Amino acid sequence: MVRYWKDYRSITDDIFKKLTISKLAIENSDGKRDIYFHQIQDHLELPHTTNTKVSEQVFTELIGTYNEKNASVCSIEKKEDHLILDGISYIRRQSRLLPHKPICF
Repeated sequence: MVRYWKDYRSITDDIFKKLTISKLAIENSDGKRDIYFHQIQDHLELPHTTNTKVSEQVFTELIGTYNEKNASVCSIEKKEDHLILDGISYIRRQSRLLPHKPICF
């Protein structure tokens, strides 16, 4: 399994080097997601949005399991002072939802 991930890393590093578009490499092993997100916003020349305040009522209204045609699609739960999205296969498990406006994530 270690060999697999080393090979995977080698392939992705090679692809990254060959890309001619504007790109940003972020060392994320410290788990400081807010800092990494600010680096991405800066690179994309987007305003920083992490100071958006969300009311407890909005949190309460969004928490739950979301379904499509009687199949569980995803869930949103509150963890400390933010919301977590889980259950969508192409999005990292336990992804933190970042508010851009008081009711828009």
